[in-house]
Amino acid sequence: MTPVTLTAYETLPDFAQRISSMLPLRVQIRKESQKPQTNTPELKARIGYAGTLQGLLDTLAARFNMGWDYNQSNGLVVFSRFKTRLFTLNTPPGKVGFEGTITKQIRQFKKQCQFLGWRRPIRQQLRHGGGNSPKQFQLL
Repeated sequence: MTPVTLTAYETLPDFAQRISSMLPLRVQIRKESQKPQTNTPELKARIGYAGTLQGLLDTLAARFNMGWDYNQSNGLVVFSRFKTRLFTLNTPPGKVGFEGTITKQIRQFKKQCQFLGWRRPIRQQLRHGGGNSPKQFQLL
């Protein structure tokens, strides 16, 4: 594994171009991840890194609040904010439901996540399903 050293204050597209020029990789940024056309300046980050390529990509992704994937067949690294995956679940016929409650125990869960070194707890998208007390939610 070739060590990588990079020190710069740049935008993610600038970092992507720099990595592509240093290594035999193509680096792309998904369109949904790029800055919308507004008058606000594009986010820049100061990076001082020496280590593996994977570590550099992890550092950039964390700094710009993104994720990255590598496609070995074409040597392409793609940064993106969102990832869509399709899962097929084999379930028995009939109606399947999910019900949950929200309590103050979320604070304890956050403390456990911080103790384990997780930056953010895993989030589930919930839709309010009606009801009075306790609140009922339906998993999307």
